[in-house]
Amino acid sequence: MVDELHAFFDTPRGKQLQSILARLDAATGRTPVRVGLSATLADETLAAEFLRPDHSRPVTVVTSETGGQELRLQLRGYISPARAERRAPEGEGEVEDGKEAASPSLRAIVAHLFSTLRGQRSLIFAGSRRRVEEVTVALAEMSEAAGVPDEFLAHHGSLSREHREDAERRMKDESRPASAVCTTTLELGIDIGHIDAVAQIGPGHTVSGMRQRLGRSGRRPGKPSVMRLYVEEAELDARSHLLDALRAETVQAIAMVNLMLHRWNEPPGRGWLHLSTLQHQILALIGELGGVRAEDAFARLVKSGVFAPVDAALFSQVLRRMGDKEVGLIEQAPDGLLLAGPEGERLLESRDFYAVFMTPTEFTVRTDGGRTLGSVPVDVPFTPGQLMIFAGRRWRVVEVDSRRREILVTRASGGRPPHFGGNRAPPAEAVVTEMRRLYASDDTPAYLDPGACDLLGEGRAAFARLGLAASRTARHGDQLLLFP
Repeated sequence: MVDELHAFFDTPRGKQLQSILARLDAATGRTPVRVGLSATLADETLAAEFLRPDHSRPVTVVTSETGGQELRLQLRGYISPARAERRAPEGEGEVEDGKEAASPSLRAIVAHLFSTLRGQRSLIFAGSRRRVEEVTVALAEMSEAAGVPDEFLAHHGSLSREHREDAERRMKDESRPASAVCTTTLELGIDIGHIDAVAQIGPGHTVSGMRQRLGRSGRRPGKPSVMRLYVEEAELDARSHLLDALRAETVQAIAMVNLMLHRWNEPPGRGWLHLSTLQHQILALIGELGGVRAEDAFARLVKSGVFAPVDAALFSQVLRRMGDKEVGLIEQAPDGLLLAGPEGERLLESRDFYAVFMTPTEFTVRTDGGRTLGSVPVDVPFTPGQLMIFAGRRWRVVEVDSRRREILVTRASGGRPPHFGGNRAPPAEAVVTEMRRLYASDDTPAYLDPGACDLLGEGRAAFARLGLAASRTARHGDQLLLFP
């Protein structure tokens, strides 16, 4: 049974999963029933092909007919003052008592989250690990200032498994309120019990992800699904860039909500070769069987439909490159059997071999009490005495052990979150198309608050002023901007 099936389409991890399922069939001599589950399928035909790429058994699509659940939705807009105007008076700086001042817009968002979600069970999707840390510590300090219990927990991929599981256990305990501030880690796949409301800062990455998040709330009969979205835009002045004037963050959020309400989801990519994962599975097959003939590997990995776009010529080319002395992944015995080469043997003996994604080099963050909080990228410099926010709390770095790649911290009262890295993917073409429609129209969705209405109006005014209804280019100083 494959839960959240859509998350595996045409991805390295999906190809690995398909390959392992095919290898299980071959190893057992059976073809067990495969069941895929998803609430956000854009293409049911593609889902059927994923489950049975060799078409050895028919696939039946079972669609839920339930619906009609009440939806409570709001998009809230906030203005972030220009950085020059946010600077503190001379001599004070932006850091007070070691604490970096959050922007007024973020403070306003956190205040609204605190007033609406405290005492409930909720998820707050902050958009990035750094923003998770900022929001969690701000909510914790707001709870302390109000003299009430802290109900807000941080949850993201850089936190230790122990820390994440503690947060998940707290969320499952329905006898008391709790809210998790998270990234996509709690978007799907983890049971955290009943959720009253969902909040999201920024437009998010995908429409299907937004739908998954919305679906986390209101799962009990008679309970509505509740979602609030928060967008921040820069205050406009004489030095503002025209892209700020377009209020693209707000318009993108509206476009994604509209598409979600029309039950649209991003279509998955199709036809990638996934040669890296193919090499991985060739080596895995050798590790499973002790050795394999090229024709048998081709039958199990390509003829099975898993790596269907790869033909025999390309498969042979991949094998030759893997067997090159410079590479050393595989070698061929005199009888034609493919065996693991020196580098292949080393990889097969490593536990890291079982994952088909890169694991970055990181420093482990531990408290002076011995608890592991999580890890931070190795390319982020840390020095003793430095202040930081991590796991929703403030810390001071006591020691940095470069040899063991460990950072020892103790509780403090200042700091800022580390930079975790990562890139934001561009929106899907359908989102861009809906954004363009919104700019050119005059309808205002009912779910916008007054702040979001003002931002939408400003964006439309800039769109008209730049003549983007008739042109795909605009000038800003010496820059030429293209709007495909």
